[in-house]
Amino acid sequence: MIHDHHHYATFAPFIKGVTGMVASFSGVYISYMAHIEAFLRLTGVALGCLCGIASLISIVRNMPPRK
Repeated sequence: MIHDHHHYATFAPFIKGVTGMVASFSGVYISYMAHIEAFLRLTGVALGCLCGIASLISIVRNMPPRK
């Protein structure tokens, strides 16, 4: 039992480090995916705005000039 406890004590920092690494990696991954989702949403909104502006410009250009 003492040997097992010593064995665990030897590996405890390693296990804690691996657990911390996995936790931090999963946290970074989750925040990264959230940022990607927000970025895609913002990109979609920006593309929609650009398409709307382009259609407005084309409508204004195709209108007969007022004299």
